[in-house]
Amino acid sequence: MENNTITLRQWLDTEPDMETKREMFLYGDMALNYLNDRNIVVDSFAPEDITLIDGDINKVRFEYLSHNEDYSKLKDNLFNYVKFGVRMYLDYYDYLDDKFLKSNFDEFVFGLPQQDVNYFKGVIQRGSFVYFNEFDFEYRKKKLKELGSEVEDGVDFDSLVKPNNDRNNIIVYDNTINDINSELARSKIRSRDAAFVEFMYYPVMISLVLGVILLIAYCFFGL
Repeated sequence: MENNTITLRQWLDTEPDMETKREMFLYGDMALNYLNDRNIVVDSFAPEDITLIDGDINKVRFEYLSHNEDYSKLKDNLFNYVKFGVRMYLDYYDYLDDKFLKSNFDEFVFGLPQQDVNYFKGVIQRGSFVYFNEFDFEYRKKKLKELGSEVEDGVDFDSLVKPNNDRNNIIVYDNTINDINSELARSKIRSRDAAFVEFMYYPVMISLVLGVILLIAYCFFGL
């Protein structure tokens, strides 16, 4: 582990407030979104298996990854991250059954940021496949429009919001999160390709050897 890099467990032990946890959850979601877009899934959301580079919550790194192109597995990966979010907000890290969480979600609402309850409910109970950073973008856009309706100086707040989900006029998300996880994703893809090459190597070599044996047999014995 690099100098000044800590696990999420160590960070949580400092007892961050809800707003700071929300910010960390957002950056972690962005990292997950980046990896899933490249068919990389996170194998563990345990606080001990997530690290913060330089102890910074906008430098989230997931330590255990694997390659998976199955849509349902990518969707499950988001569900598991959202479930991790519920546990993080409630400081509850024991086993939490998926069915129990879905059936009793309302009992967990008290510990979540109230502006995000609908997001958590959508993913956990309705199976929505929407990343939190997308929800957060829409939430910020809505708040910006509400602010625009309250001012009296004629500022056109709609002009500050670009179409096509361009987040840049709402909040500048730090590209550091992509830089950190891009190398992990490339490494995982290289490992997958290397495994494929190794897998193909042996059948090809066996075929070549058999071909040579048959050629020798034909030349010497006229088979």
